[in-house]
Amino acid sequence: MSAGGASKSGSDETAKVPDRAGVVPGGGSFLADRQTARATVRIGRHFRARAEVNLSAGGVLSIAALVGGILLTTSVLVATTIRTSR
Repeated sequence: MSAGGASKSGSDETAKVPDRAGVVPGGGSFLADRQTARATVRIGRHFRARAEVNLSAGGVLSIAALVGGILLTTSVLVATTIRTSR
C-alpha cells in the first residue's frame, strides 16, 4: 500500500480504454455526450418554423459517412453520364 492508503497497480493505461458501449471508466461516454442545434426561421408575420437536432458524436459521424457516400455515388454517376454522352 502507498502512503495514501490505496494500492497502486500498473493498470493506469487500461483504465482509460472505453468498453463496448463507449463508456470510459471515470469519464463521460463517447456516445452519451450530446450536441444540440436549434434554428428558427421566420417569413413574414404569420409563418415561423422551428427545428431542433440532438445528436451524439456517433450520430454525427454516421451522418458524415452517409453524406460522403452520397457524394461519391453522385460523382460516379456524373462521370458515367459524361463518358456515355461523348
